[in-house]
Amino acid sequence: MTAADLIRFFETFTSLHIQIKDVLAEVRRGSPHQSIEFYENNDEKADVLRGFLVQEWVKRGWDIEEHLVSYIVYNGNMDINWKRLVACKELIHILDPEYAVTKTREDLQSLVDRMAVPMDLQGINGQELGDRVAEFQALAVLFPRAARNALMPKYIDKSLAASEIAKLAGIPERYIAYLMSERWVEMYDQLLDDPD
Repeated sequence: MTAADLIRFFETFTSLHIQIKDVLAEVRRGSPHQSIEFYENNDEKADVLRGFLVQEWVKRGWDIEEHLVSYIVYNGNMDINWKRLVACKELIHILDPEYAVTKTREDLQSLVDRMAVPMDLQGINGQELGDRVAEFQALAVLFPRAARNALMPKYIDKSLAASEIAKLAGIPERYIAYLMSERWVEMYDQLLDDPD
């Protein structure tokens, strides 16, 4: 399964508040040979490091062979809409191709340091780009195309405010203007064309 497959699975949903448990179930269906666990961490500020994924091969109990365990760690100092977005983004990282995976703590710290610099001031490498793209992919999952299209007339005639859409979708309000723009339609189509 790819991130594009995940987006396609949800794109016809018209009712909002896509549940993280449903995204988790679909990711598990698409990558069945692993365990996925969530952990809340309250040690850091949520301004840079909102969440991360750690994967390791482990033997459990009487297992003869190792299996992959994915630990999704999210910052507990965020509101629920940010937690949902981060959880979805990290679930999408489980689907990342091997070349995009951050493999060591040092690599993760380096990525966090680079992500703290505003995008217009940094050169961007594959890992940073992958993290930014995963954010858009998560938005596409949590705010499916069909739901967006259903809400568009009310958004255009101003009978439905951005804050109301954010509440319905359970995503941070700062993304709504972009998600309701034509630029998002182009981005969405690019996300579906992504070969990864």
